[in-house]
Amino acid sequence: MKTENSNTGIIIALLLAAGVAIWMNMRPSARKVTTAPHQAMAVRAANETVQLLGNKGHLRVISEKAESPAALGAEHVGLLLKAVEAQVEAFKSALKKGGDFTFASDWHLARGAMTMDPEWPFGAFGKLLQDLPEGAAVVSFAQLPTFSDEEIATVRKKKIRIILVGQGTANLQQHLAQRVVQLAVVYRRPVPPLDAGKTESPEEWVERVSETLKSPASDKAP
Repeated sequence: MKTENSNTGIIIALLLAAGVAIWMNMRPSARKVTTAPHQAMAVRAANETVQLLGNKGHLRVISEKAESPAALGAEHVGLLLKAVEAQVEAFKSALKKGGDFTFASDWHLARGAMTMDPEWPFGAFGKLLQDLPEGAAVVSFAQLPTFSDEEIATVRKKKIRIILVGQGTANLQQHLAQRVVQLAVVYRRPVPPLDAGKTESPEEWVERVSETLKSPASDKAP
C-alpha cells in the first residue's frame, strides 16, 4: 500500500504543480500564484459540501504547511502551499455564507523541500477522528493516509463525513463505494489539455481540470 500511496502522491503533486504553473504571473524577481482558479475550485467544493451536510455543521480542515523555513523557501513548495492556502480560505468563506458552520482548528501535514508524498505521523489520523464530535466532517486539502480498519470503524460509528478537495487518496473509488469518503472534488487524471490559443475563466479551468465524485446515497449519514 505504501508504494501505491507514494505513486499517488507523486501524481497529485505534479498535477497541482501544473495547475499552479498555468495560473502564474512572471515577475522580474519572483513568480506569484494567481489564486482565482484555486479559489473557484474551493467554492465548487463548498457548494457541494452544503448539499451534503445541509446548512449547518462542524468541520475540521486538513491542509499542508512547510516543515521548515528551508522547505518554505523552496520555490515549488512555496507555490503549492500558497495555492492550497487560497483554497482553504475561499472554502471557509463560501461555506460560512451558505449556512451555520463552525470550524475546529486546522490540522497541518508537514511538507519538506524534497517531499512528494508527505508522511502522516503514526496514529495521527485516528486521533484526529477520535477528537471530533459525532456527526462532524473532515475536509482535507492534503492527501489522506491509507485508512486502517479501526479508522474506518470510527468514521462509521461517529457518522463522520470525509470530504477531499484537490488531493486524492489511495483507493478513493473503493472508499467512495463503501461510503468512507462521501465527497471528492479532485483533479482529473489525466488533466485534459487546454486547446492551443484558447483562454479560460477560473470557473472554466475548474470544469476542465477537476471532477466531482460522490458516494452512493451521500445525502445520508454513513
